[in-house]
Amino acid sequence: MTPISVVIPAIRYDSELQSCLRSLMNQKNVDLEVWVVFNPIKPSIDFTAWPKWIHFELSKKGVNSARNVGLSKSSRDLVLFLDSDCEIVDANHIEKLAYFLESKPQASGAGGGYQTAKAANTTTLAYNYLQMQWLRQQIVGSDFSSQALIGGHMLLKKSKIGSEKFDENIIFGGAEKEFFVRLGQQSHLFYVDLNLNVLHTSEISRKDLLKKAKAQGEGDFYIKSRNPGLMSARTTYFVKPYFDSSWSEDINSYQSEFSKYSKQGSKKVNFIKKFVYSMIEHLMISQSSRD
Repeated sequence: MTPISVVIPAIRYDSELQSCLRSLMNQKNVDLEVWVVFNPIKPSIDFTAWPKWIHFELSKKGVNSARNVGLSKSSRDLVLFLDSDCEIVDANHIEKLAYFLESKPQASGAGGGYQTAKAANTTTLAYNYLQMQWLRQQIVGSDFSSQALIGGHMLLKKSKIGSEKFDENIIFGGAEKEFFVRLGQQSHLFYVDLNLNVLHTSEISRKDLLKKAKAQGEGDFYIKSRNPGLMSARTTYFVKPYFDSSWSEDINSYQSEFSKYSKQGSKKVNFIKKFVYSMIEHLMISQSSRD
C-alpha cells in the first residue's frame, strides 16, 4: 500500500470536517496518516474516538501556517493537502491520484478539482465554476502540465520540493498560488487530472462570495507585487459563463470585487475566446458542477 500523509487545515471541528475524516477512513490501498491542523484555536473536544493515525495539531492564524505545520509533521514523502469541507466519494481516489503522480517521475505534485452537490445553491455553483475555470487557466500543456494546483486538493512530493514552505504572510486568498509561482520559477512541474474531483460540501452566500473576492484579490495583488513579471492571463479568474445565465450576476459581482482589490482594472482583462468557453462548458457540466 502507498504511504501518504494527509494535511487538513481547519478552523473548527464541525460536521464537514468529520465527514472529510470519515471519507479518508474509507480509502483503499493506501496507508494514511492524517494531520488536522486547527488555526488559530484548537477546539476543546475529545478526539480519542478517531483512529490513532489521525492527529490533531495547532498553528498560527492562516491556512498557510497550518499547511507548514502539517508539512513538518508529515512522515511520508507524498503529502495530500485537503480542505476540511471536502469529502472523497471514490474509495480509490487517493490511490488513483498517487498513481497519477508516480506516472510523472519528473513532477513535484499533482492534483484534481472540485465538484459540488446537485442541490447546491446558485452562488456555490458559480464559485465552483470560477475555481475550476482558474484551474483550467493554469494548464499549459497537452499532457495537462500546469502552472498551479488547487490548494484544497493537491498531492506534493516532499523529496522534490525540498525545504520549500508556504508563505505565511498570506492568511487567506489565493494562499497556495504564490507557492506555485515560486516553485515554477525553479522549474518544478505539476500536473492536473480533471477526472479526479473531490466533493466540496460547504455552501456559500453572496456575502461569502464577495469576502472571497476581496481576500483573493488582495492575495493576487500581493503575489504580483512580489513577482512583477507574471502573466495576468494566467493568474486571474475572469470568465464569462455563456451556458448558464443564472450564474452571471454572482460571477460578475465576484470579478468586479476581485478586480478592485487586485488593483487590476477591467480594461486590462483579456477574456478567453468564446470557443474555449464552449469546451469549458462541456467539461464543467460533465465533470464538475452537475455531478
